[in-house]
Amino acid sequence: MYGSNVVGATIAGSFNIPSTARGQYRMRVQIRYYGSVPSPCGYYLYGETEDYSLLATTGNDLKVVDLEKGIYCSGSQSVKALVKNEGNNNITSFKVNASLGSTNFSTYNYSGTLQPDSFLLVTLGNHSFSTSSIDTLSLFSYDLNSGIDSNTLNDTLTGVYRAGLTGTYTIGGTSPDYTGFSKAGIEMAQKFHIEEKDTITGIAFYLNFPQLGDSIKVKLYEDSSGPGSVLAESNSYRIVSNAGRSYYLEFSCLEVLDSGSYFIALEQMSARPITLGMSKGNFRSNVAFAKDTSGLWSSMESQGLPYLFSLRMILDQYDLAQINLPSSLCSNGDSLVVSAIPAGGIFSGIGLRNDSIFDPGLSGVGSFEIRYTLLNSRGCVDTSGHTIRVDTVPTVSFTNPADLCETAAPISLSSGLPAGGVYSGPGISGSNLFDPSSVGAGSYALQYRYGDINGCKDSTAAQIVVVGAPSVSFGSVPDVCADASSFPLFQGSPSGGVYSGTGISSDSIFDPSSSGVGVFTIDYTFTDSLLCSGSASQDVVVNALPLVDLGDDLELCGTQLDTVDAGNPGSTYLWSNGKTDQSFSVNQSDTLWVQVTDVNLCVGTDTIVVNNTGVCVGVNELNQLGARIKLFPNPTEGAFHISILGLEGLVQVEVRDARGKLIRSKEIHTTGNLSVHPINLMNESGGIYTVSLLHYSGTVSYRISVK
Repeated sequence: MYGSNVVGATIAGSFNIPSTARGQYRMRVQIRYYGSVPSPCGYYLYGETEDYSLLATTGNDLKVVDLEKGIYCSGSQSVKALVKNEGNNNITSFKVNASLGSTNFSTYNYSGTLQPDSFLLVTLGNHSFSTSSIDTLSLFSYDLNSGIDSNTLNDTLTGVYRAGLTGTYTIGGTSPDYTGFSKAGIEMAQKFHIEEKDTITGIAFYLNFPQLGDSIKVKLYEDSSGPGSVLAESNSYRIVSNAGRSYYLEFSCLEVLDSGSYFIALEQMSARPITLGMSKGNFRSNVAFAKDTSGLWSSMESQGLPYLFSLRMILDQYDLAQINLPSSLCSNGDSLVVSAIPAGGIFSGIGLRNDSIFDPGLSGVGSFEIRYTLLNSRGCVDTSGHTIRVDTVPTVSFTNPADLCETAAPISLSSGLPAGGVYSGPGISGSNLFDPSSVGAGSYALQYRYGDINGCKDSTAAQIVVVGAPSVSFGSVPDVCADASSFPLFQGSPSGGVYSGTGISSDSIFDPSSSGVGVFTIDYTFTDSLLCSGSASQDVVVNALPLVDLGDDLELCGTQLDTVDAGNPGSTYLWSNGKTDQSFSVNQSDTLWVQVTDVNLCVGTDTIVVNNTGVCVGVNELNQLGARIKLFPNPTEGAFHISILGLEGLVQVEVRDARGKLIRSKEIHTTGNLSVHPINLMNESGGIYTVSLLHYSGTVSYRISVK
């Protein structure tokens, strides 16, 4: 009815009580830590539930309790209504209308003080009842305390009534249909049916001119296709007047009747006849019975007398003690203290211990009646009953889920049976998702709770193991040069994982020629038998080869000197003539090559041909292109590069052997910037080859020595 998610503060809420609510109710208050508000009987881990007794009343409420029931005599008679103040305020004024169908025929005006829980019998005007019709009579209260009525649901009471005939006639007469049945020392019984549990207080009847000094009493019988066992009887009454009139004999104690059929009877205890009023206008078979002096019952029609007796059952307000016990309970529920209003009686029944505690563990599963016996203020024993059903608790199971890696995706829990319950515990979100990453490695207890259609619940636990991700390391990898061969990586631990990244093939092979020059991050991932994975990263450095450019081949004349310079200061040098200097002067004809080793131990080479013939004829003379062109390494084992600087456009490269045969031809495009282009003669035999570069601006040729 009311909820709030306020934390750390006083909560003040309100709710509406339905207009139909009246009497004692139970109000449940729950406070729960973490999560949404559960159902009134819902399961939660932390919090508290408390129940309070709540008395629901209304301000102004007048109930029409009863009107005179039964068969009215024909003719004009007053109508009486019993009303009750059902509210908690004094009622100082009201009106009651009596109507036949939709036509009002009388109004009663009240002025005074009717206190709460008080009754008042009011007499309205007369209505002419007829034996020829069945009347629908209604009573309606209104204008309560000048128009204020908190509950209008109990303001109207409607019943169906029929008039009986009056007079004294002889049985078997052809004209009249009302008479009296007269016989000495017998009982006369009439069958009645009640629709819901009620309390009988006595029996009313009409006697035609009884004899003074006769004794009579009334009885209540079970229905066994006729009067059965006696349930209650009144004290004997001695007749003190021989006038024909109505009588009402009370039972010494109230008798509570469940819905069903019963017989009410009048017994003549004297030897002289007594005449009980009868009618045949509304005759039904097997309803009226008479018992002769031998003690045998027989129906009136079996005696050839199809008549009904004028016996009336008088019902009072149902006033049994109220037993405070629910209608159902689960077999694993807590024991309940049984109480009743009014207090002071004795409880009995299966499942009780210490006289007033109902224990479902003691009763077992089934339906059990708890009886309450109370000696009331009139000296009568009132017995009330309450049936409580103890329901079976569902058998709940929860199989341990499989171990999980802490890095695994959330899983849906489904091993709890019967299906449809609720999972709870560390790492659980929603109704059944377990997220291992939210709890980390460890063993965790999870709960599964299931409730059946009767509201009976049980729970059980299971363990789930979250395995930590493996610890993975990746040791350093030595720097390599761009011309290094591919090599396997083995620095990842534990072994057996997979390497990935630029330059990696076959899970662990790193190829510098594939990666190129630079710094590359390689990942190492290891997955264990539970598919738990861990990873580590390491950088692999691929260093560029030193760029060595000795320049164009030299053509010297006579004593002319020139200088060869390998560049790359700070490196180490090894020349083909044994020198280790970066540069030196040359004069003689020679083919010089140099190996340059930089600080990263990467090696670059180049070759230059020095020709001192005295005649300036050589390949350098052919360089008409105005560009700086270089072949390296020279000599070579077959593969070499051509570097071009300052030349733009299409260049046709031709390689010819010593006989002038064309063995390689390649087109390259230059932009004027430095560009390097590979040539492969690995499949050619050793010797001197001529490399010509043909450009629209001219042609230049060089010699290359293949070892």
